[in-house]
Amino acid sequence: MGKGKKKNGGKKSEIDTIANCVSTKWDGQNQLSIGTRIECTGSTHNLSSNVCIGTIVEHNAKLDNGAMAPYRIRLDCGTSFLPSDIETKKHIRLSSSKPMAVTFEVGARVMVKYGDEWFLAYITGYNKDWFERDLPPYGVLLDSNDVQEYTLFWGPAENIRDCYLSKIPKDPRDMPKLRFKRGDRVEACYGGGVYFPGQIMKVWYTVDKGDGDGSEAGLVVPYQICLEDEGRFIYAHNDNDHSVRRARVQAGSPLSIAIGGRVECVWMEETQRIGTVTGHWIQQSDGLIVPYRVRLDNGKYICCRDQEESILPSKAPPPELNYGVNDRVDCFLGIDNGMDVWVSGTVIACRHDWYKNDKKPYTIKFDDGRVLPFWPWNPDRCLIRASLVDASGDMELRFDVGDRVDCRTNQGNGMEWLPGTVVRTNYTDCSFEGE
Repeated sequence: MGKGKKKNGGKKSEIDTIANCVSTKWDGQNQLSIGTRIECTGSTHNLSSNVCIGTIVEHNAKLDNGAMAPYRIRLDCGTSFLPSDIETKKHIRLSSSKPMAVTFEVGARVMVKYGDEWFLAYITGYNKDWFERDLPPYGVLLDSNDVQEYTLFWGPAENIRDCYLSKIPKDPRDMPKLRFKRGDRVEACYGGGVYFPGQIMKVWYTVDKGDGDGSEAGLVVPYQICLEDEGRFIYAHNDNDHSVRRARVQAGSPLSIAIGGRVECVWMEETQRIGTVTGHWIQQSDGLIVPYRVRLDNGKYICCRDQEESILPSKAPPPELNYGVNDRVDCFLGIDNGMDVWVSGTVIACRHDWYKNDKKPYTIKFDDGRVLPFWPWNPDRCLIRASLVDASGDMELRFDVGDRVDCRTNQGNGMEWLPGTVVRTNYTDCSFEGE
């Protein structure tokens, strides 16, 4: 059975339109004008894509074998080829893609698209009659995220545009829409193509003279970003995944280590790195929101900015609270003239769930009238002990006259222990025989 003709209501297809402009034996008649935008199917000239878009730049071009081709076509990727008349008839059609008009001057800041990525670039040259002379419309210098390279830009028109903004519009509704907002956690490409965790601090940021070398002062860029690892502020020229991509963990999302969990802060160089999680998604004074606040066992608290790199679960047991309300204690309050300062007092509050609101576990009422919160732990030394002095001020003595003891003196660095014998108790006169 033979194939019937398909009816199309008398309307010719785009391919038919092209086919009527050429003949199987090219005679140079009915040519499409130079500058016409066309599409070439993948079977033409072993093209890498199923459909490639280009521009007619020459009529009656000569093939290597001496035959004449109806057209020379410059594809938007920069490739030039000469289709035979048969190829022209079967595989070339008109394109709705915009013609490549040259509108930017030398030195203009633009965004150009190569592949799936947009890059910041400078115009280094142009040819307004490019399709007549078969020269590239633009020469550009890519200058984005450590990519600095001179290259040629052939098109299409939709792959080149103004750099985002030369100034911020008065009406916020005129601002182009961005993918991220202030406070979003991102990964920013910085320093040799490496991605660093960070946070969006400002959108449509105007570059300051103090940013970088100051050469881009006044430029309006999509984002100012604070890198979480080092607190450095950078700015992103482009709103794409090559420059800035979404972080895996966003502020407010559940975290893997619960409040009260024991952790090791592996990024710290100090030996004391074990602590307890006391908060999630904490906003610092600089506006940066970090995943974890940790109270170290030595009493210091830190903020861990990236849970994947800086904090790990720890099997270290939590420190114990050995005293309760109304217990008498001595508290270490520092060193004075090389000697430890211990002050007696009474526990008036004991918080076993101190980590939930990050308050110090004890509140102590000292015998001198002061009431202070107190941190009782330090892996390097004792900070609290049972007191030998009762609330009236009387002391329960541990040694009697004649007992042999070791005493720490204020000689040297105040840490030397010397042997001796107790000769008096409850001694108030600070003078000694022989002085």
